[in-house]
Amino acid sequence: MAVIVPTVEALGNGRLAVTWAGLVAGDSGAWANLKGYRDKTVTVEGTATSFALQGTNDADGGNPRTLEDVDASTAITAVGVYVIKENPLLLRPLLTTGSVTVRLVADR
Repeated sequence: MAVIVPTVEALGNGRLAVTWAGLVAGDSGAWANLKGYRDKTVTVEGTATSFALQGTNDADGGNPRTLEDVDASTAITAVGVYVIKENPLLLRPLLTTGSVTVRLVADR
């Protein structure tokens, strides 16, 4: 049960990539503060039987909630590509079983 610190890469034109690589069963990602970034797309690759992309507006990471795809009916809980509906202050992946890499691209 490790906390995986993401790598952060500036992509230019106000875009940012945040990658949590090599999450395995029981791992969580360290919270990423994406204040000032409105549009976020996330790709989850690997095998995840119990996964959630979480967000919170609590500066200490309290009260996390599972985020949804922009279609407003799909929780981000599986491998795939999603446009995140919500715009929370902090985001992180949480993996109970499986192994995944999560890459999030944020745009101002």
